[in-house]
Amino acid sequence: MSKKINQLDSASDAECANDSYLIPLADPTNGIALKMTVSQAKEVYGTKKLKYIATGLEGSTLTLSQLLGKNILAIFRGVGTIYEADDLTPDSDEYIWDQTDIGLGADTNTNEKFLILYRNF
Repeated sequence: MSKKINQLDSASDAECANDSYLIPLADPTNGIALKMTVSQAKEVYGTKKLKYIATGLEGSTLTLSQLLGKNILAIFRGVGTIYEADDLTPDSDEYIWDQTDIGLGADTNTNEKFLILYRNF
């Protein structure tokens, strides 16, 4: 007997962590149902991190191909957080993101470490 999605039993925490389990998807316009694995869901919806060590030659702009079109959640520079600026002129503890370049409020230093958290959407 088939069930509607809201009639399905809840999964346990262990089942949710199993990368081979399936998650249902449906197209709201035509009702066609699809499936994806937990592993695929992590790739699409999960938070990712990028570690970057500056050369010092970047100036105040980081262009990292891995981030093109991504949604940046947070940037950590050195030992602190830098924040998304409210305007196009970031302060030294801020950045701007235009889906291509990260504009920093201060030039990079040689071997300066960045940790960037992002998602694919």
